[in-house]
Amino acid sequence: MWWCGSQGQYCHEFFAGIVTMTRPLGSMFNLTPSAWPGAIIYSYVGGNPISRADPMGLRDVIVAVWTSRFAQGSGGHVWTGELNGTTLTSQFPTPHGIEGANTMLTWLDTVRAEGRPADYVYHVNLPNEAALDVAGAASRGTARWSAFPDGSTSTNCANAATSLLRAGGMQGLNTALLLNHVNSDLLMRSWFGSQVTRLPTSPW
Repeated sequence: MWWCGSQGQYCHEFFAGIVTMTRPLGSMFNLTPSAWPGAIIYSYVGGNPISRADPMGLRDVIVAVWTSRFAQGSGGHVWTGELNGTTLTSQFPTPHGIEGANTMLTWLDTVRAEGRPADYVYHVNLPNEAALDVAGAASRGTARWSAFPDGSTSTNCANAATSLLRAGGMQGLNTALLLNHVNSDLLMRSWFGSQVTRLPTSPW
């Protein structure tokens, strides 16, 4: 968030709009209507930023899923990252195959590697920021990529993403081997909860 007005207005990258900040309360309110369609505004405080607080300091992440298209040679992919587009996990094998060196790609390189936009994009609120960072670093530091990872000496995109989401505080999420399991779980949560919101497209 950065200062962009003279009457207590700040611009906020996530909402791509202007919010008004009350100096005495230190709360944001009066969101411009440019937020993503269908987004649950202020879900981290139950929709009430004036009388409720966010003492846990929730971490917002984006999860993008490319579904499997085996006829076109794509096994699919899961990318996780910050709201500004910085990659947290996006694990690929080098060289391309069912096993290889664990290589992380940026958002743009991931889109290029998949050759198409993501099929599903989610905004996720996670309460455990420190554990999320540790899990992300562990996945990035794992030497081997495998279609059938063991979770300690090898990983893949779905395994890395679910490890990060679980560490960040997503309850009841199993460590997935298949990205379709990740996508099904997030899609269901977007229908029935406030922790996950499905977005129409990626923010970048």
